[in-house]
Amino acid sequence: LDLDLAISVHPLIHHLVIEALEEISRGSDVPREDIRLPVVTVVTDLGSAHLSWFDPRVDLLFVPSQEIYQLAIKHCVPKGKINLSGLPLREGFWSADPIRPEEKKRLQEQLGLRPTERPEVVLLMGGGEGFGRLNDVACAIGDTLIGLGYGQLVVVCGRNEEARKFLSERKWMSRQLGEWLFEPLILGFVKNIDEYMTAADCLVTKAGPGSIAEGMIKGLPCLLTAFVPGQEEGNIGYVTENDAGAYVSDEEPEQIAETIADWLADPERLQTMSENARRLAKPDAALQIARRICDGLLDLGVELKEVKASDFQSSNREKLLERKEKRQARRRADGEGNKVCEPDDQGDTDSAS
Repeated sequence: LDLDLAISVHPLIHHLVIEALEEISRGSDVPREDIRLPVVTVVTDLGSAHLSWFDPRVDLLFVPSQEIYQLAIKHCVPKGKINLSGLPLREGFWSADPIRPEEKKRLQEQLGLRPTERPEVVLLMGGGEGFGRLNDVACAIGDTLIGLGYGQLVVVCGRNEEARKFLSERKWMSRQLGEWLFEPLILGFVKNIDEYMTAADCLVTKAGPGSIAEGMIKGLPCLLTAFVPGQEEGNIGYVTENDAGAYVSDEEPEQIAETIADWLADPERLQTMSENARRLAKPDAALQIARRICDGLLDLGVELKEVKASDFQSSNREKLLERKEKRQARRRADGEGNKVCEPDDQGDTDSAS
């Protein structure tokens, strides 16, 4: 096989790859261990996971939390194969260092928000496709903030163009007293969600593991409002049991808005949840996974660094390709040597080494 590695981020894929390799082995009379294609699984559920994630035959298993680590052991994956790494995320989430207040205010202004020192920016995310009752939740939060007389709302509708259009055209109530005007920031699909999370003070979203992990790196208390039964249900407990947020169903938009109002009125409570979220954050997960694979399975012999994709120049690619060719040549040589060695000769070679 002209492949170096197979990585699965789905609970059903690694089984297919392993079974295919074993079928190839049976059909060619080549032992499975001689078909040198490591299989790696990266679990993407935070609080609970289906048993299909855990196959003891994989070469490495990366898990995002202590809860999933214990499940992997329960399902008979050898400890030596399990790596507690966190959930790999995009480049904008490779640091969990808090932003300085003056930098946060500048970022808020750049994104079209009012710079503020008090925690009042609510980020409502509907995921890539826009979840559940996004319109109802957004309207309830917006009307509540208007009643409070402070607070800002950013709504990311993803690809839900219908929701974006509805919220953009909605006539929001004006506050009766004072000159404060509530103008929510209504967005579609954005590529710089890391910046909006950095500028926000709390996050309202469904219980998707990616959004939760991103929010924790940014220190955002998470108010979860929906989940995919079975697949995401355990993520709710992961957040609430670690006191990094709460759960209120999007079937109760007014209760969601009331919870947000309570949070904004209690900065100390928000700060406690923010600290708990950062405690769970694992911003270097992608680097850890890449380093463990490259050093442990691919034998690249290089120290990985946190670099932007644009910094990975052709010279570096050529070096890695050269190492790959040398590695493949060494494997072929090892295979040929194993074929011609007699048992006595092999024993002498081992003893000499």
